[in-house]
Amino acid sequence: MRTNVIRIITVLLSFCILINLGYQVYLRLSDPYQTEIVYDYTLNDSVQTEGLVFKDETIIQRPEGEGVVKYLYQNGDKIAKGANVAMLYQNEADVAATAQIEQLTAQIEQLEEAQSEGVKQEANISVVNQQLTNTYVEFIQQLEQGGGSDYASYRNDLTFMLNKRQIVTQKVTDFNGQIQTLNQQKSELESSITSQPQAVNASQAGYFEDKLDGYEEQLTHAYSDTVTANELKQLLEQYKEPDPSAEQQTNIIGKVMTKPDLRYVALVPTAKLDQVKQGQACTLRFEDVDAAIEAEIYRIDKNPQQHESLVVFSITQITGNLISIRQNKAEVIFNSHTGLKIPKTALHTSEDGTPGVYIKHGANLNFKKVEILYENEEYILCAHHSTEQEYLQLYDTIIVQGKDLYDGKPIR
Repeated sequence: MRTNVIRIITVLLSFCILINLGYQVYLRLSDPYQTEIVYDYTLNDSVQTEGLVFKDETIIQRPEGEGVVKYLYQNGDKIAKGANVAMLYQNEADVAATAQIEQLTAQIEQLEEAQSEGVKQEANISVVNQQLTNTYVEFIQQLEQGGGSDYASYRNDLTFMLNKRQIVTQKVTDFNGQIQTLNQQKSELESSITSQPQAVNASQAGYFEDKLDGYEEQLTHAYSDTVTANELKQLLEQYKEPDPSAEQQTNIIGKVMTKPDLRYVALVPTAKLDQVKQGQACTLRFEDVDAAIEAEIYRIDKNPQQHESLVVFSITQITGNLISIRQNKAEVIFNSHTGLKIPKTALHTSEDGTPGVYIKHGANLNFKKVEILYENEEYILCAHHSTEQEYLQLYDTIIVQGKDLYDGKPIR
């Protein structure tokens, strides 16, 4: 009996669902107007390229003698002339001991700052809690993004805020005991270092990089001024990834990019260069670089007879990832257009020749003017006129397809 009741209820529910679906289909087919909601849209006028990085570089020679290198700068860091870029230690144990000493020194400084009189006088738990929350959120975001160069900085900030909170809430009165223990550990490590390290200095100012790739003397600024599209094609075909064994040459510490910009020299479809000019700002999205890079078009070698022409981009936004690449693919964004996106089928013209669209407004159709920013074969981007109600607005419902449209027309 119970099974029959369940079967009857199931059949009735299925029947109701079918009726509802049928009604929705009927409404859809019987509606004389096809509509869309208007949203913002950004269109990039871009092209995919492949090219090589040209830059002026000075090699940093390694001092004579055996030893282990400890770098004091990361790739992409800006350094001054004569800066101490690395230390040459006697052995790996000395390098490890030095790294531990640096960590202990940072911990000691954090604890001393957390128990300073300035922190005690601040004593506002609400402010400290908010600072701790903000630091924690930033730390988690950094973890989700894979760490990166700021990972250690966020971790140290979080540790400091936790220590600061303990002082302000009076869970501890001071960190003197911990500081004494850390100082003892630091002294023991300092005494374990077998000999004083040898400093390695940079002869010129610029941006530091710890690897060589063998193209330092070939792909220079001067060559980027004269290289042709055919030469670049040959260079790309002949390019080989740096040999790791060559990178670790015993007589080389690293190198310094001495000019304030590097140049990305790429092949661009000639048809894309009709609206492009020298000095124009653009954006590059490299295959092996996380962030978008701002650039300027330094040189255009346009050849109308060829499918591809050569373009040189100048970049002053130097990062660790960017300075380490030599050959890379990139998306070049020449221009970006942002506006209200509408299908071309929605565009109409009023009696006086004004372009616009029809929107559903209550029980009527209304004609709204549009200012066209950009259009292609499929859709149009229109300017925002948020304070002018006679213009199309964000989230309006526009008529994409329909017959006998006019301003004020009543609709069902």
